[in-house]
Amino acid sequence: MTNPICFCNFIVEYIGNVCYTYFHISRKCGEFMMLKRVVCFLIFIMLSSSALASEPAADAVPGVQDTPKPDKIHTAIIPDRLSPPSLTAKSAIVVELNSGMVLYGKNEDEPRPMASLTKIMTTLLALEYGNLGDEVTASASALSELERFEDWGSNTGMAEGETMTLRDLLYCIMVASANEACNVVAEKVSGSVQAFVGLMNRRAAQLGCTGASFTNTHGLHEDNHYASARDIYLITLEAMKHPEFMEMANTASKSIPPTNKSGERALYTTNHLISKRTYTKYDYHLAEGIKTGHHSKAGYCLTSSAQSEGLRLMTVVMGCEYIDDTFMSFVETRELIEWSFESYAFKRILNASDPTAMLAVPIQMGDGFDAVNVKPSTSFTALIPKILDVETITRKTEIFDEGEIQAPISKGQILGEMTLAYRGHEFGVVPLITDFEVKRNESEYIRDIAKDFLARPELWYAIYGAAGLIVLYIIIVIVYNLYRRRNRIPGNYRGKKRRRRR
Repeated sequence: MTNPICFCNFIVEYIGNVCYTYFHISRKCGEFMMLKRVVCFLIFIMLSSSALASEPAADAVPGVQDTPKPDKIHTAIIPDRLSPPSLTAKSAIVVELNSGMVLYGKNEDEPRPMASLTKIMTTLLALEYGNLGDEVTASASALSELERFEDWGSNTGMAEGETMTLRDLLYCIMVASANEACNVVAEKVSGSVQAFVGLMNRRAAQLGCTGASFTNTHGLHEDNHYASARDIYLITLEAMKHPEFMEMANTASKSIPPTNKSGERALYTTNHLISKRTYTKYDYHLAEGIKTGHHSKAGYCLTSSAQSEGLRLMTVVMGCEYIDDTFMSFVETRELIEWSFESYAFKRILNASDPTAMLAVPIQMGDGFDAVNVKPSTSFTALIPKILDVETITRKTEIFDEGEIQAPISKGQILGEMTLAYRGHEFGVVPLITDFEVKRNESEYIRDIAKDFLARPELWYAIYGAAGLIVLYIIIVIVYNLYRRRNRIPGNYRGKKRRRRR
C-alpha cells in the first residue's frame, strides 16, 4: 500500500517548485512552511481514513474459518424394513449412550406416573450432597410422612431413632425400594422432606426435564407426581456418572449390618432381569440394573441398561401391563435391548484417506498453484442400521468463501466442511483441511494491492479534495501577497536599510 506521508511530501515539493518558479515564494519563508504543514496534515488524514475504512476485518480473511463443530444427532434412522417390537408399555425410550441417539421412542415426552423410578432422583441427590459414611437417624417426621398414603408400599421396617449409614440407606432404596428410607435421606440432605422435594424439582429442571413434577421422595401416587420417559432417561444418565450408583443399581442382594434397633437385614432386588431368586424366566445376562417401579396408577415401570458389541443402551418403559402371569416390563425391556443390538452398529461411513473424498479448490495468488487439495480432517464413524448400505450415504461439500480464497495457505488449514446424511437425516459434519502448503506469489500480490488501492473511489475523492484545498490555499497566499505589495505605506519599510557612503 502506498505510504500517505510519502505521497504528501511529493505533493508539497511539487507545489513548492510551482510557487518558487511562478510566484517567487521562497521555500524558507513562513508562508511556505505553513503551507507544507497544512497540506501534509490534510492529505494524511484523508488518505489514512480512506485506507482504514476499506481495510478488511481481522476475522474476515478469505479461507480462514473456526473449526466446525459436528451437530449432535438425537434420533436414529428407522427404515421401513427395520420393524421395532410392539409394546404394551404406554411410553418407552431407548437411547444409545455413546452417541446420544434415540433408537426407539413411544410417547417418550408424555408425562406419566413414575412410581418408584422416583428413587433414582432421590439417590442422585444423596450422592451429590451427602457423605456415604455419615450416620443417619430416622426421625418420627420422616416415618409419619408415609401415613398420608393408604399403603406404605415396599419398606425395610425402619424404626424411629434407628441409625445406619447413608450408604446402607441408599442400598435399601435402590435394592429393596424402601419408601421410608427415602424420607430419612431427604431430611439428612435438606433438613425436611418438603425442602428436599423442592430440590428434586430444581435439579430436574437443571437436567433439562420438561415433563417432570415431584411431590414426594419415593413415588407413591399423587396426582401432581409424574415424569416422562425422556425425563427418567435424563435423570438416570446423570446418576450413572456416579460409580456408587451403578454398583447399587446392579446389586441383586445385599446384607445390611445390625443397627441400634434391628438385626441384620437381607435385601433382595426387585429387578428380575438381574436375579433368579424369585423368577428365572426374566433373567438376562446383558442387563445391568437399574430400577423398577409399580403401583396401580403407574403400571409396571423399569429403567435398565445393557452393553454389547460397542453399544451401550439405556431403556425406559412406563405403564406396562401384567399379562398371563407375566410382568411385561421385563419382557418388553429385553425385547427392546435385543432389537437394538440386532438392528444397529457403529460403522465407518467416511474414511479420511479415501481418494474419492478429496477435491481441488481454486485459489488466487498461489505461487505455482491455482488450486489446493482438501480432504476430511478425520474419518467418521456413526451408529446406523445394519441393513443400511454405507455407499448410499450422501456427502454434501461446502467450501467457505469459494472463489475468493487467497494464498498463503498452510497445510491443515480448514477451507470447508462435509456433511454426511441419508435421506435428510444428518449424521454429522467433518471439517475439510488442505493437503499441502501454498505460498503467496508476492509480485502478483503487490500488483493486486496497488490495483485495489488505485481503484478505491475514496482515494480519488481524497486526492481531489486535497488538490482543491491546495489550490485554494495558493490563491489565498497569492492574493494576500499582492494585497500587501499594493497597499505598502511609504516610509514604513522595515527591511534592512542601506548605509550611505560618506
